Amino acid sequence: MEIAKTIWSCHPHEEIQNIPFNPKGAWANIKRLMGGETSHNTAPKLIQPRTPSGSPTENDEENVSVFASHFKKILNNHKPTDKIVLNDIHLLEIMGELDVPTSWT
Repeated sequence: MEIAKTIWSCHPHEEIQNIPFNPKGAWANIKRLMGGETSHNTAPKLIQPRTPSGSPTENDEENVSVFASHFKKILNNHKPTDKIVLNDIHLLEIMGELDVPTSWT
């Protein structure tokens, strides 16, 4: 177990030493080292939706009902469209030379 802890603490040390003047990254690693073995873990952000009356939900059933009505409204939002307007959209020329895989070398 001690070997694993040593290896874990060496990685942030190396990152701090190899950062070319990146204070934000250096301080993030320093805080992680100061916080100990579990400092890189963060608590998940809990979402507490509100009911239509404005009060926060208290259980999973209320959460589901609030999210269900929200997504029903969002996903079933069909607006009438005039397909003739699509003919007025000016199409741009395709640049085929940009259709190549990214190379990082």
